[in-house]
Amino acid sequence: MNELRKNEKAVWPPDPFITIGEYSIISQNEWSIKLLSPESPISGIYMEKEIAVNPDGSIFVQVSIINSSTENVSWDIWFNTRLSGWNKVYVPALEENCKIVPVLHNSSEEMPYEITNGYFTYLPVAPNANKNERSSKAFIYPELPIMHAFTKNHVISISFVKHDVSEIHTEQGHVEIYNHTEHNAENALLEMEYHSPYTTLAPGQNLQAWEVWTIEEHNNITNTLEQIEFLNNL
Repeated sequence: MNELRKNEKAVWPPDPFITIGEYSIISQNEWSIKLLSPESPISGIYMEKEIAVNPDGSIFVQVSIINSSTENVSWDIWFNTRLSGWNKVYVPALEENCKIVPVLHNSSEEMPYEITNGYFTYLPVAPNANKNERSSKAFIYPELPIMHAFTKNHVISISFVKHDVSEIHTEQGHVEIYNHTEHNAENALLEMEYHSPYTTLAPGQNLQAWEVWTIEEHNNITNTLEQIEFLNNL
């Protein structure tokens, strides 16, 4: 943690150099692009990103972080995919491997969820009239390294490497799902997060992680059991 931002109690972005900094293009062709971030004096790293369309139409997203400082730095790679908070998300997981943390204050209440036929899912609903929002975060160690989200006519599936639970930072989940709704439907948010192993990098060392995204069509399936059956048949 950079001491200046720590003293300023900076929250977002966690590192503006790699979060909203100007990336340069290393290489590109019809099917892929490679990007390079600026070196960050805050985190002591820089990032290389590759995005490619595979022959089967899936999307490959890979990130490498490289320690550009003169000291050891400890990091993981955090992927965060954002969708509408009204989309249903599914993660194959056992109940004992799901930790649910409601985001509660005077004007909020928790988001309902269920674990059905081996899948965790939130049940997004609007807050009650006397509250402004519903928010909750799930920390999950998945049975399979994949998560899914249903939009009206499509399912996005995000796969990754499954790591041993001991490799994940104790304050994080291998998978983290955040679901938020308000009375204004446009403000609803779903975040699908994957964390790589938490790793200490010596100067010059790197850490790499990837996701693969696939999109399938469905015929406006909204029932939970039917959605799970659809996923099991993919």
